Amino acid sequence: MLALTRTRSCAAALLLALALAGPAAVADEVGDAARQAAEEFAAALPAPLPAGSVAVQPIAGDDDDRLRDALEEALSSREGLRVVTRRHVDAIISEQGLQVQDLVEPESRVRFGRLVGAEALVVGRVEWSVVPGRAGAEARLQLVSTETGDLLATWSSGVAAEATWWRRGLSLLAAAALALVLLGLWRSWTGGNHEQRFEAAARARSEAARQVKRARESLTQAAEVAGDEELRAAAGEAEGVERTLQEAPAGLPAQLDSSGSRRLLRADRTAAKACRAAAERAERALAKARDGRAAGGDLQDVLKAVRTAASALSDRGIS
Repeated sequence: MLALTRTRSCAAALLLALALAGPAAVADEVGDAARQAAEEFAAALPAPLPAGSVAVQPIAGDDDDRLRDALEEALSSREGLRVVTRRHVDAIISEQGLQVQDLVEPESRVRFGRLVGAEALVVGRVEWSVVPGRAGAEARLQLVSTETGDLLATWSSGVAAEATWWRRGLSLLAAAALALVLLGLWRSWTGGNHEQRFEAAARARSEAARQVKRARESLTQAAEVAGDEELRAAAGEAEGVERTLQEAPAGLPAQLDSSGSRRLLRADRTAAKACRAAAERAERALAKARDGRAAGGDLQDVLKAVRTAASALSDRGIS
């Protein structure tokens, strides 16, 4: 059973690692394709440059701004060209309440370029094609003058990037480590595997047995001191719970599954809590008997706690 559980845990970790590794690797390849497209566009610009400053407006199809960020980096490497930061561009867009579709017409681009303080704008669109291990980009980019609205340069091409063996390996290792962490957190949150829960249940049963014995001894003494048959009957019920706990099987049930172990642990913890309450109330009943007072509500509390323990043990299947 233990070997089977470990096998299942390893299989779950492996599947989770593969599920996590895929998106991580694809994200790297998309970034590579974006950088490749941006570098080719920057290299294709004429020399000398037709503008001294440039801003990259949001690119249609570039929802996570991978290409836009890569363009800013690539253009910054061109000597003599100042690139307006994306933060400043986005602030103007937000302030003016603009959308990408609002920046299609030449007049709107001229007005926008002046707002951001750039002599030219990079505009365009991109379409991504992504499969595990490979990412491609079909991009069409233009450099537009913000003074006249004229087209200064244009570039269109398809680029692709494939994951290298070491990157795939690192992605898988990182995902495997994360999978193991997540699996450990999940097992901790659910109380561990069923063997661990069974061990915790055994400790709870041991505590219940110790507490119910304490309750039975106190009730027996109280019955002798007070000569009270109700106290003696309560001691008998406590003894019944004590006997049930003693007869509980010590080994791990062969057919115990995760659901069963959770039910077992819950029942044994309930029994332990009830037996502890019974012991405390029984000691109070004994103190009252020694003072010549009736047990009263303490006896009722003892009976309630003992019966709660008996019911919990019955639910777990060892009554």
